[in-house]
Amino acid sequence: MKINDPTRTPETESPSKAVPRPNPQELETAAEGTTDRAELSTVGREALTTTDPARLEALRRQIDSGAYHVSAEEMAKAIIEAHLRK
Repeated sequence: MKINDPTRTPETESPSKAVPRPNPQELETAAEGTTDRAELSTVGREALTTTDPARLEALRRQIDSGAYHVSAEEMAKAIIEAHLRK
């Protein structure tokens, strides 16, 4: 058996090995009384303080209209450059 077999799903496993799926009602009950929390990284905080609100609004309009497209090549380049600056 391959550990990372891409064709393996819970349905293809034997019942004794299948992972039980949680009941949605149990999940809702477990979430009650809990609070989510998120923290921004330094880069995230800088982005919030240095971003032009007009630029954000323009991007929001492009995204809402479906006209905003990001080149995968440009995104990869930006991620690599940001990582190399660290």
